[in-house]
Amino acid sequence: PDNLSSSSSSSSFDGGGGGGGGLPSHRGIGLHESRICEFNQLDRLYHQLGPKVVSIYSATVARECSRNKWMNETPREFDAARRHLRDISAFCSDRCDVCPSGGRTEKLAVLEELLEDIVERRGGGNEEEEEEEGGEGKSDPVGVVFVDMRITALALYDYFRHRKRALADEGDGASWIPVSETKWTRRPKMTTTTTTTPPQEEPLTADFDEDDPVAAAIHDATYGGIDMDSDMDDALTDTDGIDDAYGTHEGDCDEGGPKNEIRCEVLVRHCTQVFKYLDKSKQAKRLVSNHEKEEEANVQPWLHQQKKIRDVLDGLRRGETNVLIATSLVEEGVDVAACSFVIVFDRLRSTKSYVQMKGRARRKNAKLYVFQDSHPRAQSQRMTTLKEAQEIQNRILRFLEGRALLGRDKSLLRRLFRPRSKYAGPSISAEERALIEEEYRAEDGVVDLSSAKALLNRYAVNIPLDASAKTSRERLMLHMPSYDDESTILTLPSHLPSDTRCIELPDIYHDYGGDTMAGHKERQNMLALVACVRLHSLKLLNSRLLPLKNKDMQDRLLNVALTRLPTFEPVTHTEVPDQETDKEEREVLVYPLHQSGSVFSQNDAALKGEGRVLCIVSTAPLPDEIPGLNFRHSELGFVAVKVGAAKKTKLSPEEWGELSVFYSSLMNARFRKRSKADWFRYSPNKAKRSVLTPHIVGCLDKNGSLDWARIRKVIKDYCRSDEEREQDIASVDINGSSDFPEPRVVCPLYDPAMKYIAFGNSNLKCSAAFPSTIEGVKSYQDYFRKSREHEVPADSALLSAQRFWHLPRRVLREKNIERLLQKKKAAEEDTDILKLHEGERAPCDGLVACLLPQQACIECQHLSDAHLFLHCVHLPHILYHTDRIIQTQSFVEYTVERLPKLGNYLKGIVVEEVMAAITARSCQLGEEMSYEKIEWFGDGVLKMIHTDTLLHSRELRKWVAILHEGDLSRLRCAMGSNKRLRDASRSTGISRYILIHCLGRGQWVPSCLEMYTITEEGGVVDARIESVEPSDKVCADVIESLLGLIYVSAFVRGHLPKPLI
Repeated sequence: PDNLSSSSSSSSFDGGGGGGGGLPSHRGIGLHESRICEFNQLDRLYHQLGPKVVSIYSATVARECSRNKWMNETPREFDAARRHLRDISAFCSDRCDVCPSGGRTEKLAVLEELLEDIVERRGGGNEEEEEEEGGEGKSDPVGVVFVDMRITALALYDYFRHRKRALADEGDGASWIPVSETKWTRRPKMTTTTTTTPPQEEPLTADFDEDDPVAAAIHDATYGGIDMDSDMDDALTDTDGIDDAYGTHEGDCDEGGPKNEIRCEVLVRHCTQVFKYLDKSKQAKRLVSNHEKEEEANVQPWLHQQKKIRDVLDGLRRGETNVLIATSLVEEGVDVAACSFVIVFDRLRSTKSYVQMKGRARRKNAKLYVFQDSHPRAQSQRMTTLKEAQEIQNRILRFLEGRALLGRDKSLLRRLFRPRSKYAGPSISAEERALIEEEYRAEDGVVDLSSAKALLNRYAVNIPLDASAKTSRERLMLHMPSYDDESTILTLPSHLPSDTRCIELPDIYHDYGGDTMAGHKERQNMLALVACVRLHSLKLLNSRLLPLKNKDMQDRLLNVALTRLPTFEPVTHTEVPDQETDKEEREVLVYPLHQSGSVFSQNDAALKGEGRVLCIVSTAPLPDEIPGLNFRHSELGFVAVKVGAAKKTKLSPEEWGELSVFYSSLMNARFRKRSKADWFRYSPNKAKRSVLTPHIVGCLDKNGSLDWARIRKVIKDYCRSDEEREQDIASVDINGSSDFPEPRVVCPLYDPAMKYIAFGNSNLKCSAAFPSTIEGVKSYQDYFRKSREHEVPADSALLSAQRFWHLPRRVLREKNIERLLQKKKAAEEDTDILKLHEGERAPCDGLVACLLPQQACIECQHLSDAHLFLHCVHLPHILYHTDRIIQTQSFVEYTVERLPKLGNYLKGIVVEEVMAAITARSCQLGEEMSYEKIEWFGDGVLKMIHTDTLLHSRELRKWVAILHEGDLSRLRCAMGSNKRLRDASRSTGISRYILIHCLGRGQWVPSCLEMYTITEEGGVVDARIESVEPSDKVCADVIESLLGLIYVSAFVRGHLPKPLI
């Protein structure tokens, strides 16, 4: 049969009309990416239920959906989505006209026919209950149809309410093709109007092929309803009510058709989010045309509205609706008292689902119908069948019945809990002395023979018990003291350790008091006195010999569970050169930073780079393989960064000091927060205390050696005053040369925040004619006077310049990069901007050319070398990513040395995934490993570890059973609380390696540098950004994410070696 299977099947709808295929493709029609999965749902719905349902539901969605503004869906994309929904509705409507099945799959047809027989023809099978209650007529059947997916429930609800409206309307009713008139009908052809039982030689199953597993499964689901109250072993072969389902009862029907009708309701979670968005309040904000208003006036009420469970169930009880279509939302905790049948439409997910769904039907003789997928392709997937679920339930019931017998046989209890050897605990001498003295004294209390039994019973009563333990006397006795028939053996409650539960009276007391009732009572008092002594020695009675409160026991166990955490000495770096104490040269490693890209390389050549690059100078080896970095820049395009091979060299303390000043100069020029008086400076103390390998930035010449001449020139320029920088650009004689010796970075005096790259003389003066037409502007002098409010001499030379590159502050996200590229594209399309006027030049691709008056310019503060500045555009990003990789590698090495169990796991995992695990959620950069996923896994692993610790700890395992399940949860919560995990991360040193700083000015400080602030009074104050410690939540999340990463790598992927696992 065509597409009988559930959503797991890949078969296509055919409907008997040929053609096959699916819905019109939604690829390449201009949809927003968030709509793809939504239309994929419609495609699955088409194959599962057929075009009739999709035609009705897609028209409803097109009417009710709104634009997804949250994910930046454009109006054009939204119009394309609505237009495609209408196309799908029209396509499916055309398919229904040519399909002999009426546009239904066989699965839908069986469901519809089944509901007709149960509801409209009232073949629900509740006649016995009504006869016993003395009712005059049969009550209306009420049932629940369970489906897996929200869209299936909503589409079925829309289909049945459309069916109800079509059948009620005389004009449209003729267009509705009943299932009985299609090839999918399974209703036997009957001519009699009385209830008859078919003869054995001609069973009703003659209409289908018994060798066809699909037809057999549907027949069992349709005709063989399972009686909830019948014996479980007979449920699979139950055929009662076949005649009721398909026979016509007297009084059920009249000439006008069925007396009852299918009145559906739906209950799912977040129905307004099946398509983004279906909320009516969002729809009200959308502009609706007059034609759409006319259409909406003739349609059903709003489909996608969130309903209260109580209101829906009240409607079922009052008879306003008789069929509830729902997902797993109704499986558990929802009481449908009037329910007389349950239909599992998709599949049984588990035995638990089977029990819960079956339990929704509360009326006597209620029925359960299960649709079971028998398609060969679906059978290859492991699914729970009805027979398997019933067998598992039977096994559970037999087990529970067997447990109930345990408390009835006292001899069995004595055999189970009698110790193999005589008790020889630490309290044995105190027990013997108490029997002799007939009393027992503690620090603040005393108990004797007359009060011991009452105290023991009081202790037993104070034990928290599960509700199931109080359901019968036999189960309750397992948790109470139990005496044998001779009153010589006492069995203590079952929560105590097995070796302490059995108390035997010494032989000399066996005949004490004789076999009279008084003698039994005396011996029981003795046993109770010994039990009180033993409980006090086990610290289950306090100093006043009263039972410990639940909180007292929890506090005592918490003191044991929350053990003192170990501490480790922090790692320090002694290899950092110090100008004050060191006199000898030290060997360092130089790693060149190679940046490349088509536009970047062209700009580098235009700025006369001649092979010069920046480098990282480190006192210790960096990780062997630092992955390459790729950036996309609005003007430079794609820029690839690769850390080259290390080259050894020696530096004196003075040379290291010069490099540190050069390093701080670059970072002050490129990454200082200009809105505040914050500055970077080199800090040897931070370099020694940091977990990072100490490293700074230098400059290499074309031969790969440190370019000391350029380094010292940058340091000299860094120390210039504003007057000196202005004088340097004004004193350059460019009359005889067209260019500067090297392009310089300059800032105009009228706008010091702007930067330009100046190349040289344009051979024009400020008196030259201004190229654009602006009212009142004839020359460049006029332009600067009017537009920039800056007066320049008419004979001042104009410098050929280009606008500076965009300097990204953070790691640019995709949407921000796209916005910058769009602005660049718009600027390139502006011919007035791209057009070069007289005197303008554009040596660097991607930058806009302009002219600047020489006497209105000043060299850039800190760094005026244009070529070096080009290599500093992405320097903060390079250092940020490099610091993260180095810190991650240092963390792995630290754990291998200090926490070897953890370290042995982590060294087998790639660095990028470990880095994602130790990064705070707010600093995630979109790594491939999902931080939320591994943190969620780690939380579950941590709970399992705590549970295992509680059950197997030498100090705790004897007393865990005394606590309720909720108390064990409190213990686990205390052991895994954010505060506890924070203390664990700090004591082990893990917190020092957590990446908590985002890449941003004023938020992150590079290696070996510290940030300080100059106050208004001229004082210097440390910014103390580095002193910020990770919060309790961050520490807890990192520990959980590390555990989750190990779990995923070791036990899910199997990447770690088996001996390690």
